[in-house]
Amino acid sequence: MTAERLIQLLKLTPHPKEGGFFRETYRSSTTFEPGAPFAGTRSHGTAIYYLLTWDTYSEMHCLPGDELFHFYLGDPVEMLMLHPTGKGEIVVLGQDLTAGMKLSSTSCLAGPGKARGSQRAVRGQSSERPWHQDSTTLTTSSDPPKCSTRIQLTVP
Repeated sequence: MTAERLIQLLKLTPHPKEGGFFRETYRSSTTFEPGAPFAGTRSHGTAIYYLLTWDTYSEMHCLPGDELFHFYLGDPVEMLMLHPTGKGEIVVLGQDLTAGMKLSSTSCLAGPGKARGSQRAVRGQSSERPWHQDSTTLTTSSDPPKCSTRIQLTVP
């Protein structure tokens, strides 16, 4: 299967803020007003399909709530997470559990003050399937641009 075919089958569109391709697959019918750091009324939860191709990446960003990632298909992906303490962490989502990859994990939770971005793992570039497909579940809907924060990184 190609990334183009998967985009067709899952009816994905370009993500307007973070890069890659996505489609919302679930939105809770119940809402609430969580207060700061969220603005306004939010759904109790949402879920999306998300796809990265060899020429796309997920831009570094912060969300005020938790976001859980679920690996589905394709190449592994490295996710860089920057914690409020200044500690950085790389989590690899993929199917090679013996190499320490995660299918989904609480270690993949973003959260208040954590910046997260991802890119397709370098080790996948010679793969027959140069793409990565996962889904994310947000415990409180994000509804960008109200509560996502872009982060500018400067690399010397």
